[in-house]
Amino acid sequence: MKNLLTLLLTCLITFASAQTEVVMRSHKFSNGVQPTFSVNFPGAEKASVESWFERALKDISEDVRDKKEVIATGARIPAATGDTLAVFLAVEQRSKGDDAIVHLGFRIQNEFIHSDSEQRRIDGCKAWVYEQAVAYKKDLANKSLDEALKVKARLNSEMEMLQKEQKRAELAIERNTTRSAEAVADKAKAEIDLKRADEDVRTHQASSTANPTDEEIKQLNAALKEQRKLQERITKLTKEDSDAQQKIVELKQALVKNASDQDAKSKAIAEQQVVVDTRRKVLDEVK
Repeated sequence: MKNLLTLLLTCLITFASAQTEVVMRSHKFSNGVQPTFSVNFPGAEKASVESWFERALKDISEDVRDKKEVIATGARIPAATGDTLAVFLAVEQRSKGDDAIVHLGFRIQNEFIHSDSEQRRIDGCKAWVYEQAVAYKKDLANKSLDEALKVKARLNSEMEMLQKEQKRAELAIERNTTRSAEAVADKAKAEIDLKRADEDVRTHQASSTANPTDEEIKQLNAALKEQRKLQERITKLTKEDSDAQQKIVELKQALVKNASDQDAKSKAIAEQQVVVDTRRKVLDEVK
């Protein structure tokens, strides 16, 4: 996992921090091979690059058509010329994972701007392509940083939840410890009371004649009732103590797992912080 993370970060750094360079090249469009201003994007996705530059062209053009190739008409780049231009856009990538190369051909008055064109035209078009290329790389770096921050926020939230669960378990152990102690104390008192009740029952039984009076029967029944009541209370308190002790065992086991989960989460947060710091550094170094 760490090796994969390192590889992904290395790829991102290579892509974003590499010096953006606009070079004069040529590319085969539908109207033949034409001179272009081209930029190489290491490891970028063809569709992503094409979509970005097509949107950029829409911002400066009267119309942008995307059929066999992307062609913008009525484009204006004041730094290059006061006239409108037709801009041809193509992105090539041999296979997924390879560098994506964007080619932009600028045509003015039926002639493509080339290496021998007026310097203003060359510099103006080159500057526009450079600005868009850097903006694209910054946009990707920003999105990458946002994703990393969201992951870190989720991990922090999960850690907070684990800490709350730890606190709840610790409080529950305290409650059940108190509950157990109270049950034991109450049971001890009930057992003393039961001994008296047993003695009371035996006394009434011994004093009863063959034909007990109503009052004797009443007193014996009352003594037996108190005896049963105390026996039931002792049984209930025994169960309460047992349940509390069992709950304490379960809670302590949960705390052991919680501690392990927190340790793993802390490591994940630390690793994600490295990702965040790296992606923020990448964004700052886009050029």
